[in-house]
Amino acid sequence: VHSPYGSQSTDKKMERVILNINKNINCLAAGPLNPNLKRDILIIGSSTSLQAFDLLENKDLFYKEIPDGVTSILFGYISPNPNPLIIVGENCSIQGFDYTGEEKYWNVSGDMVNVMEMCDIDDDGANELIAGSEDSAIRAYKNAEMLFDLQETGKVKHLSRIRQDSFAFALDNGQI
Repeated sequence: VHSPYGSQSTDKKMERVILNINKNINCLAAGPLNPNLKRDILIIGSSTSLQAFDLLENKDLFYKEIPDGVTSILFGYISPNPNPLIIVGENCSIQGFDYTGEEKYWNVSGDMVNVMEMCDIDDDGANELIAGSEDSAIRAYKNAEMLFDLQETGKVKHLSRIRQDSFAFALDNGQI
């Protein structure tokens, strides 16, 4: 963890903190998971687990075995949950966990989920979950319901919200 401006210390060694997870790390994310903490939590997705780590307190908040491995991570709100969730892409499924590690969302996906984004594609004031996968599909979910399934010409590698109601995507064949 690199924090050149966040440290109160004048010791340059404090600008960088090394965490040794001893696992193959597939993805990282940070966000305000616990509404009571008022700070970001580091989320670590590996080939076998999901881990929430509080950097300030230097401790695990939770650890979950994910047998199929974590392939992507996103913070977001999925109704009816009032608090943000860690949304985890896996092999053929998507799960959402709260700050205690309790599963609050589950949905099926057609293949390994490479990337996810939140976007209000139906312009109703609430974000939908957009997931891109290995089977060249982009799927949009409103809560547990699939809104659409777009078949593309390559594996979906990147998603990016452009505006509140639209997104861009990039495929492994170079198409955008």
